[in-house]
Amino acid sequence: MFYQHQLRFGLILALSVVLSQASPLVAEESVRFYPIWKNMNIKQKQQFISGYIYGSDDAKRIIDIAIKFIRDNPEQAVSGLERIKEVYDLTGMDNRKLAAQIDEYYSDPEHAGEALSMAVSSARNQSLSR
Repeated sequence: MFYQHQLRFGLILALSVVLSQASPLVAEESVRFYPIWKNMNIKQKQQFISGYIYGSDDAKRIIDIAIKFIRDNPEQAVSGLERIKEVYDLTGMDNRKLAAQIDEYYSDPEHAGEALSMAVSSARNQSLSR
């Protein structure tokens, strides 16, 4: 059961990262990033990029899981990716609430070794159930 949850979450993250990185294949972004970037100081930019690198590494692992799932279940490729997309939809999430929920998730010692993606998924599910 736990592996299935990780697989589902991983597939969604992989798809979202792949699509966000494949700018020629995806519709043009509705919000340009430069106006945000130019207003950051150097420390903020470095922290942002650290997070981006961490997310990219996480995405590579998730893409590997997605590739294996699709190879093993080609008939479920589209429906599997659609389920993953739902898990990664953070539309309308408040960053302050999300951060507080992630703090709450990691306050449980059993979650100390979990990936950030698991904490975000838990926080998202918690927000949707309220």
